[in-house]
This record gives sequence, C-alpha cells and structure tokens, in this order.
Amino acid sequence: MEAFLHANNNLDVLPSKIREYVEEKIKLCQPSNFHVCNGSDEENQQLLSAMELSGVIRRLRKYKNCYIATTDPRDVARVESRTVICTKNMNDIISTPKSGFAPITDPNLPKNLKTTQLGNWMDTDEMLEILEKRFAGCMRGRTLYIIPYMMGPYSSPYSKIAVELTDSPYVVVSMRIMTRVGSNVFNEIKTSDGSDVVKCLHSIGVPLPTDKRVNPTWPCNPEQTLVTHFPERNEVISFGSGYGGNSLCGKKCLALRIGSSLAKREGWLAEHMLIMGVTNPEGVKKYFVAAFPSACGKTNLAMLRPVGLPGYKVECVGK
Repeated sequence: MEAFLHANNNLDVLPSKIREYVEEKIKLCQPSNFHVCNGSDEENQQLLSAMELSGVIRRLRKYKNCYIATTDPRDVARVESRTVICTKNMNDIISTPKSGFAPITDPNLPKNLKTTQLGNWMDTDEMLEILEKRFAGCMRGRTLYIIPYMMGPYSSPYSKIAVELTDSPYVVVSMRIMTRVGSNVFNEIKTSDGSDVVKCLHSIGVPLPTDKRVNPTWPCNPEQTLVTHFPERNEVISFGSGYGGNSLCGKKCLALRIGSSLAKREGWLAEHMLIMGVTNPEGVKKYFVAAFPSACGKTNLAMLRPVGLPGYKVECVGK
C-alpha cells in the first residue's frame, strides 16, 4: 500500500537533533522506504485511501469520514504484563515484594524482568540489548513514517514535543487525530536544545515477506510484543502491537508514563483526565475537568448523552 503515498524521503527537512536519531533507526529497522509526515489533509487522504484499498479499513457509508478497522483478536488491548519501565535503579520504579519476585515463565519475556502489582521494571541497558535484536530488520518491505507531533498547543510552555517512528499507516492517521502533527513541530524543536524532545519508536514487528501466519489487514506480533519506557532518556520503544494504547505513543506512553517522570522533574502532575462542556437549556455553558484513575467511568462521563434532560447539551473536549 506504500506505493499510493507520494513519499517525502528528504531528511534535510529534519532538525539536526532529530535527523541523527532517525538515520540510526532507519539503519536498524531497514525499511524499504521512509516518509516524513507533514500532517496535511492530502497526506491523510492518501493514507486512508491506501488502507481502504488494501482492506485495512472499511468506510462506514452512513457516517461522514468514518472508517472501521478490524483487528487481529490477539491485539485488542493494552498488555500490562509486557509494559515495562526501564531505569538504572529499580527502586525508582518498584520495590522488592516481601515474598520476592515471581519467576518469569513466559519464554518471550526477558528473564531478568522484575514484575509486581504496581508495575514491571528492567535495567535500561539489558532491555536495549533485547530491543536491538527485535527491531533489527523489522521494517523490511514496509515504509517507516516519521511523525513530528506535539501534546498540547503550539508555542505553549506546557506542551510537549515528540517524534514517533512507525511502520503502521494506521498509527499515522490516528496520531493526526490524537495529537498535533505537522512540520510546525520542527520549528518548535529548532527553538529548543533538543533535550526535551521525546523520541518514540514503534513497529508492528512483521517484516515482509513473512512466513508467519498473520492477519493480512492487521499484521502484528503478539508473542514478541514489548511496550517499553525509558524516563531517564525521554524515550518510548514499542514492538509487536498495532493497538492504539500500545502504538500511539503520545497516549498512555508519553502522556502518563513518561509524563509522570517529566512531571516529577518539572513540578506538575500527570493523571488520567477529561474535559467536557455542558450547556443548560438557558444556553449557559460550563466546562468540567475531572481526574479519575482507570476504570472509573471517564469515557462514559466525557461521552455522556443527556437522555431525559431536555435542552441540555454535553460535549467532549478531551479525554
């Protein structure tokens, strides 16, 4: 499907602080092509058309600009057991349980992984060595997309700058919805010292051609999936999953996991939150901000339909 995209493979448009990182990952992942995303409507439409033609998405005819993607049933949720925070010092992330650490029985998980109810930890260098092997040649036959994005408005002192490299066009079009994607981000990078740019690397983990049995419309590698975070390096590395919570690195990975580390250093709070607007029958609109943990009903509240409340209007601003 990459043939349908007019690829922009000019790395000269990248700030020098990012170009070196991109060139390093291109050499590691060995994609057939690469494309620097600009976030334009034209680019988005090209990707949607290509995915529709190849069966990755289907248009919902009764709704404007809506599509459905049918995923591999093995890749439909976040994978807590394979989500890891990597630092030099384990006690920065987890404590040793009184009963000791349980042995790792899954042959696809690193043997030195430390797991607790509060999270999973592994030494940075050990995890990077494992990831180097998984990512070697993982994008053969595919296009590597370079996505410059921001979490928050341009020029805001509270916004976070990031770049994600991925071999999934589904991730590209989804990131355009979830974040601010575009060449304007490069201007933001140029005005910074580069140390605050969060670098994200993602692959579905299925190079082409492949002798593995995969869902042709949703290739993934659930046996080898790892979603790893390096707060001391401002880095996210995710392998094997196309599911949004694992592949859209601005979402849980940056906003909450790396975000909590940034917040500690910078003096703010990272939390699951929603913003909604409620207009009463008199036309008075109030905005609400709510911070809840997982599984407390944030989505249901943010997407509330005021059934039985005539004249009320509820709008989701963000969640």
